[in-house]
Parts: sequence; C-alpha cells; structure tokens
Amino acid sequence: MAAHSAPPTCSKAISADAVPMPMALPARAIRSRLLAAVETPSWAVYLPRLQLDETDADGLSPGSADKTSLARHSQGPRRPELGKDASHQEVRPDFEGLGHQVQHATNSGALQPSQHSVLPGVARHVWSLSRDVNGCRKVQNALEAATDEDRQALALELEGHVWEAMRCPHANYVIQKCIVTLRPQAAQFIIDEIMRGSGAGCNGASQAARHRYGCRILERLIEHCFPEQVRLIVEELVNDAVSLAKHPYGNYVMQHLLEHGQQEHRRRITKLLQQNAHTAGLDCYARAVISKALSHGQREDQVSLARALLLEPGLICTIARTRHGHIAAKFALQSLDDVDREEAYRQLSQDIEVLRASRYGRFVAACLHGAAPLASGPSSSSLHPRGSSMAHAHAVGGG
Repeated sequence: MAAHSAPPTCSKAISADAVPMPMALPARAIRSRLLAAVETPSWAVYLPRLQLDETDADGLSPGSADKTSLARHSQGPRRPELGKDASHQEVRPDFEGLGHQVQHATNSGALQPSQHSVLPGVARHVWSLSRDVNGCRKVQNALEAATDEDRQALALELEGHVWEAMRCPHANYVIQKCIVTLRPQAAQFIIDEIMRGSGAGCNGASQAARHRYGCRILERLIEHCFPEQVRLIVEELVNDAVSLAKHPYGNYVMQHLLEHGQQEHRRRITKLLQQNAHTAGLDCYARAVISKALSHGQREDQVSLARALLLEPGLICTIARTRHGHIAAKFALQSLDDVDREEAYRQLSQDIEVLRASRYGRFVAACLHGAAPLASGPSSSSLHPRGSSMAHAHAVGGG
C-alpha cells in the first residue's frame, strides 16, 4: 500500500497582508461605531469653547481621527485596577472639569458663563447688529438661547435706543423679541422710553401706535407685561381710542386691546365706539375695530354697540356691504335680542338685492334666511382693513 505523500508546498509563502480577509458583520459594526466615536458629536457645538477646544485636542475632531486614536478606542473600556473600587473607574462626563473652566472663564472677564456657546459676537454689539438684516436675526437667536441673566444683559444694550429701534425695519424685531423672552420687570426700560415719547409735546404711546413697527411693539407689551406695568400706556391709548381706531396702524392696537386688554378698558373702548357709531361705522379701519368689539367683551356692551348701529339710518346696510363691515353686521345680528333683531332684519331686507349683488353683502343676505352661520369669517385674529397689502405682521422673528 503506497504511503501518503505530503501535500505540495508553495515555493513562496503567502503573506497575511497580501490577501485581505473579509470582515465579519459584527466586526464591521464595531469598526463603524469606533470610527464614529472619533468624530465630534452634533451636541458638541453647545459646549463652552474651552471645553470644545480640549475635546478637539483629545482626538474627537474629524481631523484627529488617526490610527492612534482609533486604536485607543478599539481597545474597549479599561478594566478597573486591582485593589481599587471599580465604581470609581466608570467613564463619566467631566462635569467637575467643565465647572472649573466655566469659573475660569467668568474670572477672566467674560460677561456670563454661557457666553462662549450662546453669545459669541453678540455681547457688546447688540445695537449695531440689530440694525442689520442678518445681525438682527443673530441677536434674536441669542435672546432665545440665553439664560435670563444673559438675556437681560443683552437687552440693556438697547437702552436709550428704543425709539430708534422702533422705527428700524430690522431692530423693531429685536425689541419685540426682548419683550417676549425677558421677564416682565426686565422690559420696564422699554415702557419707560415709550412713555417719554420721541419729541416735545408728543404722547409716546399714541405716537407709537400710529407707527408701522411701533404698533407691533405695543401689542407685545400688552400681551406679555403685567397690567400694572402697561397701565399708563393703555390709559393713553384708550383716551385716544376713536382716533386710533380710524388709523391704518392704530386700529390694530385697538383690536389687540379689545382681545387682550382688561375688562374695564374693553368696556371703555366699546362705549366710545358706541358714542361715535356713525363716524366709526363709515371708516374702513374703524369697522374692523367694531367687529372686534362685537366679538369680545361683555354681552351688554356688545348689545349696546349693536343697537347704536341700528339707530343710525342706513348704517347697518352700508357696513354690511364692506369687507369688515359685513362681519360686524353678522356679529350685531348675533348680539341683538329678538325685538332688535327683527328691526335689523327689516332694515337689511329693504336693500336685499343690493346686498346679494355685493361681494360681501351676499353673506349677510344669506344670514337673513339662515343659509350661513352668523359668526363666519375671521374673528379671533386682528382684522386687516386694507387686505393683504396692508396686512399687519405679527410674527416676531423676521427682519
């Protein structure tokens, strides 16, 4: 029986590096995670700059993903040394080191601890940035992200510039953002500067209400400040309610007071509209304020205003054919009792054909026969008397 011969041998040994071995799936998964571990995580942008610099130096930045760092990560977690408590060997975030760096940054003259991550390039430059289309957005973002203390420090850089900012197409958004994000007490300087006015003999609140951007700032103050804080502003506005209701921008402030103001002020505005129903009902801007008054406030005040519209001959039919007047007419029908509603139906029925031929009057004509809901159309948001070209921007965040 022939003996088995040895297998033939290659004359040249094959190196392990010459033919790469396919990597198993678990190994590929581990390798991809290790590679990801050497890249800066997305949340690292929120670290203070000192901490971020140390992180980059430690090999977490994409540029430092060399073989040494990869090998260090691929070795896995270190085992606790013998003779020591393993609990002290856990890998934890270096909160103590971070706290030391924050304290160091504070002592070195930085305004606030969070300035490294939130306020770079903004602190001490708020006023100049606020007047720029891109800079104003940067300031608004900083106000959103800052702490209360940092936010107040940023806002105080605008002290003495409120009226100039109010007239600026960019800086007015920063003032609005200050009011929205600051605590009410911290926004007091804005109220004080508005009340002082921008010229001799000028009522600051009424003047601001008539400005394209100033009216927005007053709305934010009414929304976010304490009633006692804005009492003087509101008193001045209410005393000038009829004139402001007829103004292209002042009417928005009146609508805002009727929606967000105190009950006593809503009642006084409604009373003034009632006493001036004829002139207010014939004004395109004031009709939007009348609509708001008929949809907000006390029931008895709404009834009194609706009756005042009926007492003026032909007024209810006239306003029913206009864009915001037809909304006021429908709210008036909804507010009146049975006897007064019959009188309103009678007056409107006399011009039924004219109403049906009108773009807006046809909605009121349909209400006479119950073909449409009485409260249809815009009611809770500010009404825009001149359509989209005069639409009032309420968003705080543009520029």
